[in-house]
Amino acid sequence: MKIAVIDSGVNLKDELLLDQTIETIAMGQGRYQSCSIDDSGHGTDIVKIICGQTMAPHIVSIQVLNRDNKGSVDALCAAINHCAETGVDLINLSLGLRNTSSETIQKLKSCCDAAVKKGVAIVSSNHNDGNTDLPSYPYAFDEVIGVSSSLGIEQKIKFDRQTNKIIFSDNIVSVPDRNRVILQKGNSFLAPIIAGLYSEFLKETVDRSDIHRDFLSFMEHVQCNHTNLFFYRNKSQSYGQFHGKKVGYFYMKKTANDIHLLNRLHQFATVRLFHMAEEIDQCSISGLDFLFFGEISKGEAMQCEPVLSKLINAAARQGIHLVMMVPFMSIHQRLQVSEKYKIYVQSAYI
Repeated sequence: MKIAVIDSGVNLKDELLLDQTIETIAMGQGRYQSCSIDDSGHGTDIVKIICGQTMAPHIVSIQVLNRDNKGSVDALCAAINHCAETGVDLINLSLGLRNTSSETIQKLKSCCDAAVKKGVAIVSSNHNDGNTDLPSYPYAFDEVIGVSSSLGIEQKIKFDRQTNKIIFSDNIVSVPDRNRVILQKGNSFLAPIIAGLYSEFLKETVDRSDIHRDFLSFMEHVQCNHTNLFFYRNKSQSYGQFHGKKVGYFYMKKTANDIHLLNRLHQFATVRLFHMAEEIDQCSISGLDFLFFGEISKGEAMQCEPVLSKLINAAARQGIHLVMMVPFMSIHQRLQVSEKYKIYVQSAYI
């Protein structure tokens, strides 16, 4: 699966990207050349989010934005054309244009239409100010999978059939990191979530005659399962699922976020603490109703992968629900486990 990230570049020295397959390109003096820097860090975060949502992607990073995350329409169009000509399956555009001329918008639309006609899917984020009457482009184009957020919706994720857009209820996204939990805010960080989910969907789809329609139908399925996949950390009623239950809480450092969550959980449930460094076997979790994984970074989860894998498999087989503050499983993985074992596999952050 070849995914292009047209953005500010990528930092190939990031520890979580060392084992990933990544091509790096930048437009310079009218031609493409190798580029392995990212002055703003934006593109690197986008790539890391995608890699957290899909297994072993082939990433093509095309740098069109500078250190201020600004760039030209000509460079953007050239990058889209390059993707259409070189076998890219999916383009992630965590960027957009507003308050520009109709001629410029039409130029960008022509590039996007040509790419889609060649079988390239495009995921693009809307701007962040919430003004739906003045959307950004290419988010607003019909053939583009548009991603935005709105505080006005109840569920974490919603597919709007009328506009063919995907809407999240908030835009705070966990960016995978080796040593710490990083949360970024903005619609641009939602687009790679959908790009990664699209990648996993595409791998399982044999008939690709109308993949755009089929993916949007799949997103309706994800929407229907939102309570199985997401824990609404700011809604008091969400804690009701723990009422009278037994919860095993797993932590690394017992951070302020861990302590806050534990205080909330103690109001509803009987909580037993587990440190991730402990030796934990199947008997240790027998009789629990939930396993709740606290503030654990992607790097820490990778270090504990053998333990986590055994825990999750044992819990799922026993019908024990899983909740994680920061998702170390992708949405697609959580959906598969949830449907197979009929349990919650929720995350508090996207």
